[in-house]
Order: sequence, then C-alpha cells, then structure tokens
Amino acid sequence: MGRGLIRSRSKSRMTAVEKRSDNRKRSLSKLRQKMEADEGNWEESDDEYSEEPYEIEAESIQEESVVDRYKMASKFVNKALDAVIEGCVEGASVSELCLLGDKIMEEECSKVFVKPNEDGDKVFKGVAFPTSVSMNDFAAHYAPHAKEESGRKLKSGDVTKIHMGCHIDGYISQVVHTIVVGDVGDAHEQAQDVIEAAYKAAEIASRVMRPDLNNNNEAVTNMFQRVASDYGVQTCEGVLSHRVLRWNALGPACIVSVRISHRDEQFQEVEPVTFGPNEVWTLDVVMSTGHKQLHCSEEPTTIWKRNDIMLAPKTRSAHYVLKSVREKLLSFPFSTAHFENLPMAKMGLKDLQHMDMVDPIPVMKTKKRDVVARFSWTMMLTPQGIVRLTGLPLPENINSAKSVKDAACMSIAKASLLAPSHPKRVKRNRTAAKKRKTEDAMDAD
Repeated sequence: MGRGLIRSRSKSRMTAVEKRSDNRKRSLSKLRQKMEADEGNWEESDDEYSEEPYEIEAESIQEESVVDRYKMASKFVNKALDAVIEGCVEGASVSELCLLGDKIMEEECSKVFVKPNEDGDKVFKGVAFPTSVSMNDFAAHYAPHAKEESGRKLKSGDVTKIHMGCHIDGYISQVVHTIVVGDVGDAHEQAQDVIEAAYKAAEIASRVMRPDLNNNNEAVTNMFQRVASDYGVQTCEGVLSHRVLRWNALGPACIVSVRISHRDEQFQEVEPVTFGPNEVWTLDVVMSTGHKQLHCSEEPTTIWKRNDIMLAPKTRSAHYVLKSVREKLLSFPFSTAHFENLPMAKMGLKDLQHMDMVDPIPVMKTKKRDVVARFSWTMMLTPQGIVRLTGLPLPENINSAKSVKDAACMSIAKASLLAPSHPKRVKRNRTAAKKRKTEDAMDAD
C-alpha cells in the first residue's frame, strides 16, 4: 500500500490504456525516438523541468547526518499522528483531519534547514505521503477533498487507519496506525482481534528482521500467516514492505505479506532478501476480518504519483499541475488537496495520465461487511539491533480475547529488538593493582 505497496491500478486507468489508439502509440514512439536522437531539445528552454534531486544516489545510515535526518522526519510524523488521533472523535470531518496531518508536517519542516547546506544547495523537505484516514472496510488512501467529501464524518466504532509520511532531504519516514473512534463496543465484533493481530504481527516481524539473526523475507512472510491464523483473521494480499532508499520509499528489496496462489501456482514471488545492518525498512501489515482480497474502491482517487516519463505538458491545466508538483511535491505522492484550483487540477491530471506522466493511487478496500486493520512503521536495522523510528503502542482500549499461540512466534515475541551485547571488560585500576603488588612484595621480604 502507499505508493504502490498494494500494486493495483484503478479500472479507469486500465481502460484508458487499453483503449489507446494505434495512432497515439505511433506518435509517442516517434516522439521518444526524436528525443533520443536530439537529446535535450525536448525540454523547456527556461530549465523549468530540469533534473530532480531524487536522482541522487542513496546514502547509508552509517553517516550520522543521515540518521539525524531520518529521526527528524520521524519526529514530525509522530507529532502529526498524535494530532490526528486526538482529532479522531465522533463527528470529525475526514478531509479536515487529512489537511491537519499535512499542515503539521509542513509547518515542522519549515522550521529546519532554512538555509542552504554546505554546498550552497537548497535542502528539500516536506510531505512524503499525504495524510489519509481510511475507515472500516477501506484499507488505504482515502483522503477526500473538502469540496467533494459529501459530509463524510467519523462515527463511534469506526476502525480508522491513519497513514502519513514525511521526508527531510529525501530521507523518508512513514507511519500507519489503527484506532477505534469512540466506544470500542460500537465497532465490528472482530475489530479488536484484527487490530491486535496486525500489531502483534508487526512487532514480531521487527524482531525477525534483526540483522544478527541473518533471517530473510521468507521468514517474515511465514510469520504473518501464523499470527493471523491464531487470531482467526486474514493477511491481505498484495501488500509489500519495502527497504527505503533516499528519495525512494519503494526500494527493490521487499517482503510480501502473503503469497497469492492461483490454481496452485504461486505468481507473486519476490527476490530472496537477507536482512543486514545499516538498512532502513518500512514494515507494512494489513489484516482483514474476512476476505483477504483488496480491490479498488469506487471512491474518487485523490492521491497521485508522478512517473519518470519527462514530457512537456501540452495544456494549461497540465502545466499548472506539473509545475506545482515539481516545485513543492517533488517525486513524492501528492493529494488533490494541495491544489487551490481543483477543477483545473482534475483536468491537468487527466491530461498527464493520458501522457503516462502520472498514475493514480486508488482507494483500496475489501468487502463491505469486513473490517481492515493496518500498522506500518519505519525502522533502522543497525548492528546493535532494531531502532523503531515511527509508530505508537497498541491502543489501550484494544484487548482481544485471543492471543499468539504459535510456539515459534511466542519465542520471537519475547526477544529483544536489540542484539545481544558482548560483556564489557572490567577495567582494572592500575594504581590499586600496582599498590597491591608492592604490598605483596614487602610481605614476602
């Protein structure tokens, strides 16, 4: 989920691609050939569409300055999360909560790195994933625009997933937290089971990923299934946890939550990955009380992601969208709430989508009668163990009658996030030792 962790495309997007005419394909092909033959002539002369900073090679958390940036972004994310959770009361507006989360992250980012860095370059920072507040059967990406919300308010018993992300200089930190609005008794009968199951699975997975254990992504996938089985819930399909790189929250290394089998043939396999030190991961766990298949909702898509294709926009509306994205939002997903002129933004996004320059991130959901819980946090894998950067403890009002029964999972759950430390050598007091040696010699005489 989140920028493609659930790899699905909206029906409208698929239909647009399928219906693209042969003439359109030929024209794009000729345009690309011309670009390759005459490199650089296709860009705007005023350098408005120059290269983005996300081309910079990823840096390691072995650098203290990189660690500081991750921690700073995580601090802002956690602060915004606390504020949104406090605002999740009965009758609260979903769109206003989404705007609140983004506003806090932007305000906090504006206070740091105001001046250029040592090289004289501007330090980019801001929202890395727009705040979304998804209720009940909605799994992710529900961030309605205030003008289109149609009075959507939170109700008591709503199982609410809050998702947001922030970056400092391209170092990304994200979080997803699930709560129940108001009285837990008003929620789905299995709400507490699925919330606790998702949280426990994420906690155990964090320990499995400890670098000194030399585990791989296969071990995490298997553990998800055992925890879900103990709680009588389902791990949702299509969810991936990714290693985070600079300017890229979807690194090539990933963990699949559950293997999707079709006619006894597994068709969602990922490359084996052994967890090592000095890595940053965003762990993502999504579980459902019923069906594990997630599909695109009919709700309007409000979160979008820009592609790597670089073409000059042909319409005024497309130019308006692309200019705003490049100046403020960079390579990260963005919400239509960031645009003051919503009608023009919609037209511009449609034009850019037709040019393959943007993709929608649709609202994902399961069956209407089901409830989805989701937890996600960013963490650093260090030689000393796991350092969890974002996220909060399990809500106090969540207390499932079920628990983890699997022996292997129970053993891992009791383990520490930190690697066993070597016993420190006791430094001898050389002066005292020398004194004792002298006294012993005098006694011998």
